[in-house]
Amino acid sequence: MKKKDKKTVEELIEGLTVMTQKGFEEVSGRFDGVEGRLGKIEGEMKEVVKRLDRIEYGMISHERRLSILEDKMRIVSVKLGLKR
Repeated sequence: MKKKDKKTVEELIEGLTVMTQKGFEEVSGRFDGVEGRLGKIEGEMKEVVKRLDRIEYGMISHERRLSILEDKMRIVSVKLGLKR
């Protein structure tokens, strides 16, 4: 009877080993999927950063132009006698 119990324990251990291995394989597969999605998101984020850089550059350019126009308006205002 002890041999039968021992065999059952060995079978249980083998079954647990198989289940554990399958679990690791499933988790590994999930990680592969997550890594793929993260890679895609990373690529999209790079595009967003590029677009924001272009917007920032455009805003800086407009800011400079507005500053120049303000300076010219001050000169015109002084010449017209609106400001001293």
